[in-house]
Amino acid sequence: MFVSVAYFSCGGLAQSLSQPTLSVSRARTKMARFRCILEDVDFASVTVHWYRHTPSQGFRRILYVTGARPFYDDDFADRFTSENVEKAKSSLLDIRNVAESDAGVYYCAAWGAR
Repeated sequence: MFVSVAYFSCGGLAQSLSQPTLSVSRARTKMARFRCILEDVDFASVTVHWYRHTPSQGFRRILYVTGARPFYDDDFADRFTSENVEKAKSSLLDIRNVAESDAGVYYCAAWGAR
C-alpha cells in the first residue's frame, strides 16, 4: 500500500511547515508515522490539525491537537494518535494497524501565536 503525505499551513500564523519524508509505504497491520515540522512556533498556543484527502471522500479532518491533547473527529480515535513535540518542533501523526482504506494524502495545518 502507498500512503502519500503533504503539508499546508492556513490561518493567520506566518510560519514554516515542512516534512522530512514526502511519502510513506507500509504493509497492512503495520504502523505509519507522519511528521510535520513547525518552525518558530509557540506550541503552548498553537493548534495543529491533521487531514486526509482521498478522491472518493475529499478532505476529512482526522484530529486536532491543542497543547498536548488530541481531539478526534468521526471514527479516527481508534487507530490514529497525534502529539506535538515541542523539543523536536514537530507534530506527529501515527496510524496503527494500517489498512487499505488509509491510503490518501495527509496534510497538517497550524495556526495560533508565534
